[in-house]
Amino acid sequence: MRILIVLVVLVVVLFGFKDFVFDQVVFTPLSSDFVIYRWMCKLGELLHSPEFCPGDFNIQLINIDISGQFIAHLSATFTIALVLAVPYLLFEMWRFIAPALYPNEKTSVGMVFFSS
Repeated sequence: MRILIVLVVLVVVLFGFKDFVFDQVVFTPLSSDFVIYRWMCKLGELLHSPEFCPGDFNIQLINIDISGQFIAHLSATFTIALVLAVPYLLFEMWRFIAPALYPNEKTSVGMVFFSS
């Protein structure tokens, strides 16, 4: 239940900031000023290979469904909330599993959870 509550709270908070989430996170790669595109251009300059640079472009998305934009906002905020909730999800899983493990098992399984 705690995981579900955290997930719902994250979805509600992210949906409140949906303009920022979409403009700065989801749609950022749609413009030629994206940071990875700039890195690719610099790499192309270093290697004397201009084909690494994608050039100037701008993509506009068109919505063809009445509820498409709302569903896109919900699914994107849910996906981002799920990604942000993974550390807490792993922590709760550890709290559930740890009491059933022997001390020598706790160290090896704990390392797996910590690295996750």
